[in-house]
Amino acid sequence: MKKLGLAVFLILAVLSLDLASGKTDIPRIAKPAVIATENLEIPGNTPVPQTIIATEQPVVTPTSTLPPKKEVNPYIFRAGDNGTIDLSIGAVTIRFESGGFEGIEISAQLISPINLGGYASTSEGLEVGNGVGVSRVENYGNISLGLHSGFHLDLPLEVEALRYFLEKLGKTSEGAIFKKLQQAVGSRGKLYSDGAVLEVEVIAAIRMDHDAAEEIRLNPEQVLDIITSGNYESLGNAEAFETVKNNGHEILINFCGWGPNQEPTYYRYVILLNVLETSQTPLHIN
Repeated sequence: MKKLGLAVFLILAVLSLDLASGKTDIPRIAKPAVIATENLEIPGNTPVPQTIIATEQPVVTPTSTLPPKKEVNPYIFRAGDNGTIDLSIGAVTIRFESGGFEGIEISAQLISPINLGGYASTSEGLEVGNGVGVSRVENYGNISLGLHSGFHLDLPLEVEALRYFLEKLGKTSEGAIFKKLQQAVGSRGKLYSDGAVLEVEVIAAIRMDHDAAEEIRLNPEQVLDIITSGNYESLGNAEAFETVKNNGHEILINFCGWGPNQEPTYYRYVILLNVLETSQTPLHIN
């Protein structure tokens, strides 16, 4: 019995020594190691694992740059091999060779808002007796020539020949004037200026009433819209003037007609000329 007690005592003593020295047969669980990733630390220098999220980058599609659209000077008409005609300034003559206007010739010295030719204003240049007409770009890019009819000091003014063909001395009936307007359509001739020549053809002719005449005088750039508005009485085919609103580069001649009591500025005639040219010219306005 003493021997058994001694053996138990010795076993307990050995176990105590092992525990004190840190030796044991119980396996230890290793602490997981944290591997720091370069540049992925947070404040406090505590390394943490990082999740990298890939984001889709926008696709940049290269855009093509279109060349700038060439501007054109509506006052300039290309006259083929004879060069160009600038209707903003200078002398101009139109001579009709066929149709109702056959044999009629009209002439004027032109000025314009961009080229006053020595006058202080277009109004000053347009004074009766100067022999001057005003050339303007109307709202659709066509050229409108405002010219005088009638007489001054017993001499016929610039387009009196056209007015006289249409209404004589102002006592012609509306029916007769309407027929004359119809006869004018289709007349062909040539426009001469600065040594160059353009072929022209009358494609529309109309007489507007007194209210429209006043409106055209005050707002000459709106001449096509006034004619086609349907707000005024007229003789002739107003619809024909619609054709030059979209892609026209034509010439309109507008002048006064005599009234019921021979008022020299009562009505307004507008003659539309189709210009036979090759193309328009790049813009060079000084």
